[in-house]
Amino acid sequence: MPERTPQQRQAMLVFVGMHVTIFGFYLVQATTNFGDPGGTPWGLLVLVPIACQAHHSRAAARGERAAAWPVTLTLLVASVVVVTILPIPSGLGWWLVGASAAMLLPGRYSTLWFVPPLVVMLATNLPQAIEYDPAMAVWYVFYVPTVYLLGAGGLVVSARLVRELDELRSARIELAEVAVQRERLRVSRDLHDLLGHSLSAVALKGELAMRLQDADPERAAREIDDLSTIATTALADLRATTYERRDVRLATELRGAVRLLAAAGIAAHVTGCDDAGIDDLPEPVDALLGWAVREGITNVLRHSEATTCTIALDRGPATVSLVISNDTPGIPGDEPGSGLVGLAGRARELGGELDVEHTTDRFRLRLDVPLMAQDGEAS
Repeated sequence: MPERTPQQRQAMLVFVGMHVTIFGFYLVQATTNFGDPGGTPWGLLVLVPIACQAHHSRAAARGERAAAWPVTLTLLVASVVVVTILPIPSGLGWWLVGASAAMLLPGRYSTLWFVPPLVVMLATNLPQAIEYDPAMAVWYVFYVPTVYLLGAGGLVVSARLVRELDELRSARIELAEVAVQRERLRVSRDLHDLLGHSLSAVALKGELAMRLQDADPERAAREIDDLSTIATTALADLRATTYERRDVRLATELRGAVRLLAAAGIAAHVTGCDDAGIDDLPEPVDALLGWAVREGITNVLRHSEATTCTIALDRGPATVSLVISNDTPGIPGDEPGSGLVGLAGRARELGGELDVEHTTDRFRLRLDVPLMAQDGEAS
């Protein structure tokens, strides 16, 4: 069990102090007749309700109902009734009845169970107070409920305070674990998208340089230089991903996609992606579209024998759509790859939708993202 926080230790101190104080006062009052040495030994009967209340409070502090609580609650009430009937000078047992009832009995407003024991206390002693002095009766009607609510309420509230702080600590631990899992998912998703794209480019450039080594040494040397540039960029991207500073932009990814497609001998057709259409996109949408281009082109290079590839952007008043399609796709797999799954997750985070169609005749990736909510956030 993790170490308690200072707030939890303070709550436990209040809980223990409240119970020890009330139990001690109850026991001393019942056995000594308010300090009179002539108190009756029958006062030791209050140890029974004290033990039952301690059992109930300990379970309540853990957020549970006490084991065998119907038996212990019945025993508590019966022993308090016996103490009330016997000439034992203490009515504090009804505090314990009210506290245990609020802890154990069902009900939307559990503190309403404070009322029946309070009524019994007033009914038991009010006739005597009236007979003694009418002014005493008035004082009694106000004093008893006040002290009763402080005592019974203190027992209940101190137990709930311990429970609430324990639950708060557990909730914080769970939130921290969720945050760690989300960060792991983000890093794994970004690593797949970044390294998958970069390694595909490295493999493409390497194969091209080998084919051109004899036929066109100068171009082969340029392709090898590109390999170094791509590797350096991939390393920077990897470091940025670790610290969540990766800046993916649609315009940058489009330029890189066109270069890679051309190097692979694939004709690229880009429409709707002029500067006027993409410069003022909200940053989250711009980044998502950039990831979509990166993942889509990576799939084209890895899994197809395409000769042409089309990248089309359609910006409307409320949404923006990106469509990537190519001819001669490869054989589709049974399930989408982790890159497409990650891209779909990114889209959902912004309220968008990803649709991928991959058959033996066609590959088509479509991403629709709303603009209005993102514009509102950006403003």
